[in-house]
Amino acid sequence: MFLLASIQYGSAQNIVYKEPYNLYGFELKKGDTLIIGTPSGSNGRFLYVIDEGLISNKRPSKKIEGEKVVIASVYKDSETGRLKVIVKNSSIGVLNCSVIKAIDFGEVLSANGERIKLKRHYPYHTKTAYYLNEKTSVRPGDSLLISDGSLPNGDYKFISIERGYGRQFSGKKLKIKELNPRGSSRTGIKYEVILAGPRKDYRCDLWNGLESGEIVITTYERSNPGKSIADELIKLKRLKDEGVLTEEEFIEQKQKLLSRD
Repeated sequence: MFLLASIQYGSAQNIVYKEPYNLYGFELKKGDTLIIGTPSGSNGRFLYVIDEGLISNKRPSKKIEGEKVVIASVYKDSETGRLKVIVKNSSIGVLNCSVIKAIDFGEVLSANGERIKLKRHYPYHTKTAYYLNEKTSVRPGDSLLISDGSLPNGDYKFISIERGYGRQFSGKKLKIKELNPRGSSRTGIKYEVILAGPRKDYRCDLWNGLESGEIVITTYERSNPGKSIADELIKLKRLKDEGVLTEEEFIEQKQKLLSRD
């Protein structure tokens, strides 16, 4: 991918992409047509489409829904690191879009007026959620099912529950208090969550907790299960008998285990 020299918009020094930009399988390039969708904010306000380019930082004051616009440039904002596009047409002028958010929330549509489906690389996160695969996302307020600890003595390796207390938490559900992503795309993201325990909060390495089996989410399939299918079936039966899993959830998980290669 080639870059133009950095270019000044307002007070920011931004990098403009010269060649087509592949955004998770959707190509963005100068001259392409997009359609403005519907606002995602309260009171009919656009949150990720801003009026008058990069200068005034105002929300659109005109009715722009359904308008066809042409991409004037694709660039990376030097202050936020976000990918943005400048779009325009003769009737509404110039708009600046935070393109990923605008696509995700339907404020920007494809040239034929359909929602754009980005082919994400999982896992990824936003300020409000972790997306682990196409079916699995977690947010503050969600409850996670705690399974057995993965250490030989039953303690937890990826949840900061004190040693010796592991078996007291197995089969219980703890609510996610907040998301706490750590690291960077350069060094690697640690998908940490803060779990609200009965007496204190616990830090949890969500990704490794799921892969080790310390945490169970019904829509998440581990890439390296480790334990035998028989062990997993015994655990599922115990969770059903204890009322943690419903009959439907038990059958669904049992079928997934038995269908493994």
